[in-house]
Amino acid sequence: MSSGMTAPARPVSAPAAQQPARVFRADIQGLRAFAVIAVIVNHMVGWPVGGFVGVDIFFVISGYLITGHLMKEWERTGRISFVQFYRRRIKRILPASTLALVVTVAAGFVLFPAARAWSTFWDGVWALFFVGNWRFAAEGTDYFAADGPVSPLQHYWSLGVEEQFYFVWPWVMLLALVVVARRRPQVSPRLVASLVIGALSVLSFLWALQETVSAPTVAYFSTLSRAWELGIGALLALAAPLIARVREQARPLMAWIGIAGMVLSLFLVAETSSFPAPVALLPVLSCALVIAAGENGGQRHIGLLTNRVAGYIGDISFSLYLWHMPVIILTASLFVADTVAERLVQILLMAALSMAAYHVWEDPIRRSGWLSGPRHGRAPRRAGRAERLGATSSVALVLVAALLTSLTVSAERQQAQAHQEQQAAVLERELRAGSEEGAQAPVPPGMPAVAAVHGEVEQALRLTSWGDAEADLEAAIGDHTRMDETVRACSDGKLERSHCRLGPEDAQTSVMLVGDSIGRAFVPSVRGNLEQLDWRLELRVNPGCSFIPITREFPTAQARQRCVDHRESVLEDIRAEQPDIVLISNSVIATEDEDGTPVTPQMWQEGLQEYLAVIEDHSEAVVITGPPADKTPASCHVRGGVPLDCLGTITDLRQATTQAEQAAAEATGAALADTTPLFCALGRCPAVVDGVPVKIDRTHITVEYAEHIAPAMGELLTGALESQTSAALD
Repeated sequence: MSSGMTAPARPVSAPAAQQPARVFRADIQGLRAFAVIAVIVNHMVGWPVGGFVGVDIFFVISGYLITGHLMKEWERTGRISFVQFYRRRIKRILPASTLALVVTVAAGFVLFPAARAWSTFWDGVWALFFVGNWRFAAEGTDYFAADGPVSPLQHYWSLGVEEQFYFVWPWVMLLALVVVARRRPQVSPRLVASLVIGALSVLSFLWALQETVSAPTVAYFSTLSRAWELGIGALLALAAPLIARVREQARPLMAWIGIAGMVLSLFLVAETSSFPAPVALLPVLSCALVIAAGENGGQRHIGLLTNRVAGYIGDISFSLYLWHMPVIILTASLFVADTVAERLVQILLMAALSMAAYHVWEDPIRRSGWLSGPRHGRAPRRAGRAERLGATSSVALVLVAALLTSLTVSAERQQAQAHQEQQAAVLERELRAGSEEGAQAPVPPGMPAVAAVHGEVEQALRLTSWGDAEADLEAAIGDHTRMDETVRACSDGKLERSHCRLGPEDAQTSVMLVGDSIGRAFVPSVRGNLEQLDWRLELRVNPGCSFIPITREFPTAQARQRCVDHRESVLEDIRAEQPDIVLISNSVIATEDEDGTPVTPQMWQEGLQEYLAVIEDHSEAVVITGPPADKTPASCHVRGGVPLDCLGTITDLRQATTQAEQAAAEATGAALADTTPLFCALGRCPAVVDGVPVKIDRTHITVEYAEHIAPAMGELLTGALESQTSAALD
């Protein structure tokens, strides 16, 4: 890489020695403090709902500062040194971000189960090369990753957006300046750069508008959908000479209007908003207004941003941003319950780590001669007394925070252990008494296989340690690859229908299995009964696409349309082919329709009833209830934990949805196979049954458990069909 590019001979504004000294912007430090506090509080407690817009404020600040520096360098020297530019970026970003990455990944291998630890490791690899945003965008569009635990490195996506922007923008800016300087030397360089970044920002915003509708998850993480936010900051820097002409009297009003806009955005913007476009305009333009008000020294009467506390938080804001998410996520695996004590310890720990990282690591490296060497022939400035005191104090604070964390965790673990022992004793009394109080679905009579599995579930409630099952549980968590390749290919639409039929070729009964990924997860359970029942099974499942006339929220418009087309195709095939039996199984999780309206059990019942009415005109229908969705094994299972940590319950939503499905079946003459006894006893649902891990994540069962319950599933299905026939005869 060359040290820079130089334009043809042209006047520059002044020699470097005559340029005004860099002006310290206390208001920008205050903006950084505002942004990082908003993000931290949002990630800790989910309030204010729009706290995540702090990242957008950071984007504007970054675009303003970096572009301003590049423009001033061009005006001063007629060139832009990319070597120096990227040296500064590396010194500013890489040491601090790498330290947090290494510590977080190492802590993950200590605290997390193997699957989650390795997932964190790969998050770290992507983040190290500043492309983590694309990894999280891809995972966000993965239906199976939707209910997984949050990565302690997910916040690194914003660094990826920034660094990708700065890998492109300086080169585009330089190219435009050089071309215009050669052909139109009289044209203002600032005007040229403004036109270029303005055009790019408009294109980015238009792209964001489209992608926010068609692929909202991708739009959130995408550099293409976020570049306009950095572009707004860049335009501010380029327009600085014009902004400096604004009357002094108007500047405080501008600043306070901007501050009010940022505060409002914390409460008006929500995750369900059209974000990042156009809703991010509110925090972005509000931040821009504050920055513009402070141009040319106009920083009076905004003490909220310019006070010393805000200034110090702004100083360490980058470290705070890097460390807050690892602290929140990693300590969550240590603490048993979400308590005030846990939050206080988290605040202390992230503050201590951030201060130590800033004073001991980040700031000394930034001031050192690393990469760039001594400036102007002088050695790098040595740390002063105040800086040494800050480093010593921050290290001491880390030790105090670590001690308090240890004491708090120990106290909570003792309290949790006592609670678990009490809970285990209650369960044991209920089991000994043979009580079924709290059980949502008693075992139907005449089903020995169902009764056997239910007995295993009851015994699993007595487990006090994972034993040999822990290794299998860790291996199963999040692993959606353990399935028959034919089943996977059929559900993904990669095989023709003729290749998606299982069971005896000459079977007397034709069966079609429809639904979403829950239906696919039950394939081994149904498949194990095909020969015995003399069934020929056709797979028409589609992950993420529930077989119900409610268009749920999808990551992309294309995925939404594929789901609609799939459902219509299946209904047409049922009308045309009239299979003997149609099995339906869908997810039971809180969801929203395409308009963001929560799907209620009543809506679920009406939608399912509509489809059952169509099916019952041609075939017998059986609704198979999905597994209860409560705890995610990847979150509840931690090293040193016990089975009671992952003991789920039958949620109100699950109970209400089962009742809705029962009502829809009764209204149309369909049958219902309630699988609850295969997963829960006494209203509680273990994570391991008879040494077999039950679920991969919050909703999907493992292939091993699906095979384990196959005989019981056969009894439930035949029993439901027999009950349906008896009801029809009556």
